[in-house]
Amino acid sequence: MKSTLEQGEDGRVVLEIEVSPEEMAPEIDAAFRKLAARVRVAGFRPGRAPTALVERVVPRSQVLEQALQPILRRAYQETLAERSLTPVDQAEIDVKPFEDGQPLQFVVRVTVRPEVRLGAWEEVRVTPEAVEVTPEDLAENLEALRRTRATWVPTTEGAADGDMVLLEISGTVEGAGALRPQRSEVVLGSGRVRPEVQEAVLGMKRGEAADVEIALGADEPVGRLAGKRARLHVQVSEVKRQQLPELDDAFAQEVSAFSTLEEFRADMSNRLRAAAERRARDDAERKAVDLVVDGAQVDVPAVMVAQALEAMLNNLSGAGMKDREVLRDELRGSAERGVRTQLVLQAVAAAAGLEPSDDELTAEINRRAASSNLDPDHYRRLARQPENLSVIQAELAGAAARERIRILALRPEEDGRAEGATQESGSGKGPEA
Repeated sequence: MKSTLEQGEDGRVVLEIEVSPEEMAPEIDAAFRKLAARVRVAGFRPGRAPTALVERVVPRSQVLEQALQPILRRAYQETLAERSLTPVDQAEIDVKPFEDGQPLQFVVRVTVRPEVRLGAWEEVRVTPEAVEVTPEDLAENLEALRRTRATWVPTTEGAADGDMVLLEISGTVEGAGALRPQRSEVVLGSGRVRPEVQEAVLGMKRGEAADVEIALGADEPVGRLAGKRARLHVQVSEVKRQQLPELDDAFAQEVSAFSTLEEFRADMSNRLRAAAERRARDDAERKAVDLVVDGAQVDVPAVMVAQALEAMLNNLSGAGMKDREVLRDELRGSAERGVRTQLVLQAVAAAAGLEPSDDELTAEINRRAASSNLDPDHYRRLARQPENLSVIQAELAGAAARERIRILALRPEEDGRAEGATQESGSGKGPEA
């Protein structure tokens, strides 16, 4: 099989492929056998007639037509493998006219994964930020935990921010008559009550009432009330205040396995420090990956950005937040960065020999099949399709590359160099990937 390659713009390539008659023979024979199995020849059961008789009945043109797609598919896949090309979009295939016994020639136009020139990615070093758990941090977390165990207790004092009030609301709207009375329990300051009502209720005690005038907005759920003025009668039927549990040994025993508050404080401080250290390491890993990506040279094809952008928009579908085109413009930069990162991580995986093996791919597919909502066998068949398999391969390779970057970038300095990100630009050129 012969092929030539012409490099176009934006990752586009043009492949001219020629398949000799001898190379087409397996698909042509298979097509003939398939058609012969369905042909009826007098005196013979289907599929049992001599080849010579079947050849008189089955037109050669029909055999070639049946064999064409398998020939094209095999020749295209073999050419991609031979030239180490990975397509990232649907190929356009133009078949040139050919005659039986002559070579088959066809042209493929497709965008392929671009070449990535890695920088000195193995030299990137990043030191996680130092973490400290302050007394204020500990006090804030203990207070938050106390609030989860708080109880609401009736009070005779005036309502304040954070209090829970039971409101009886009635009133009228100009030109629309009386409103249906409402009974509502809300926490003041939570945003669940109109500002005019909250202002009137603050300081009121149980049993007190006030009249409030409000202007209804144009976005009122009930359209006939939009833009009108309403006069409300608001009565406070109950005022409750949060009562926090005492911060003592009994509290520690209730919320933990510790006997004393001192032991519980020490444990919470350790857990806060461990969580802060994990966040610092995660931040350092992201910074290291960013340095590796920024230090690489790669021309990201527009079609890959468009694909990533479409996936992001589909994940947001139904959110109803913004116009799709507005979102498209806002997310374009993130999509481009995501594709660039994916390509660089795949290049790192290739350079470090971290690309997943067949056994690792099979294990991952089985893991996903077991947790999917599809029939496991059906999921595995879908996952083995080339376009889906390449996604799984890229995800596994990317995860392995991130882990290798993390190990190298966060390891202690071995040569006495200053701590910190020693490859801020990561611009040194390394081997091609």
